Amino acid sequence: MLPENNTVPGWTKSNPRFACQVGTAHTCDELSNYIDGGAVVYCNLGYVSSAFEGYGNGTTDVCIQIYDQGTAANALGVYQLFYDNMVSYERIDTLGDSARLEIQLFTSELLFISDKFFVRVVMWAIDSALIEAGKQLASHVATGVIAVEKGGKPAVISTASPIMANPEPSTGILWITYRAQQATDKVECLIYDCAGRYICPVDLRLLDALFSGFWNGLTYARRPVSAGHYLVLVKQGHHIAVKKFIIQK
Repeated sequence: MLPENNTVPGWTKSNPRFACQVGTAHTCDELSNYIDGGAVVYCNLGYVSSAFEGYGNGTTDVCIQIYDQGTAANALGVYQLFYDNMVSYERIDTLGDSARLEIQLFTSELLFISDKFFVRVVMWAIDSALIEAGKQLASHVATGVIAVEKGGKPAVISTASPIMANPEPSTGILWITYRAQQATDKVECLIYDCAGRYICPVDLRLLDALFSGFWNGLTYARRPVSAGHYLVLVKQGHHIAVKKFIIQK
C-alpha cells in the first residue's frame, strides 16, 4: 500500500533516522503499540487497519501513515480532529479538496482523505526540497494506492460546526449544545485533548431539536483536566461535527 524505493528518486525505505513507525496494524491493540495514547481517536471512529512507513534520503526523513477507517464519514471525522488543530495551512489541490499542508516549527505535516482512508505525511524538516518530496510521495499514495477519485466528486470539507460550547473560554464547566442533523434521538459526544487523546464521554439529552448537556472538566478517571485546548466531537448517524474550545485555570 506504499511507494516503493526510489518511486521518488533518492528516497528509499531503508534506515529512517527519526521517529517514523514502520509496519501494519489490524486491531486497536496493535495500533496502540505504534501510537500509544493516540489510538483511541481512530478506534472511536471505526478503525479497521493502518500501514506505516519511513522514507529517507540519507539526510532526513518522511513518515507516511495510512488509516483505513471503514467509511468516508469516519475518515472525515478523524480528519476534522486534526484539521481543527491547524493554525495555518496551504491547500494542495493536486491531492483533492481535503489536502492541507501545515508548516510547523521543526516539521511539516500533510493531511488528506480519500474515501475511507485518512493519510498523514510528516516531514522532519521545513526546507522546500523536503516538502516537495513529501508532496510527491503523498501523490503516489493517493493516485497509486487509494486513488483520488477520477470523474467523481472529491471530498469537500466543511469546518462549520453545529456544536455550541459555553462559556468560551471555560474555567472547567462547559455547557454543550448540538443542533440535530437528522431525525434520530441517538448522538455520541466525546471530549479529546488537542493531541487526540480521549478524555471522556458527555451525555447529551434531546429537547426541541437541540441536544444538550454539560461537562464538568473531569477526565474519565474523575481527575481535573489542565488548562489548554480541547475538542468536542459529536456523532449522529453519518454526521460528525467537531469544535475546539479552551479551558483556563
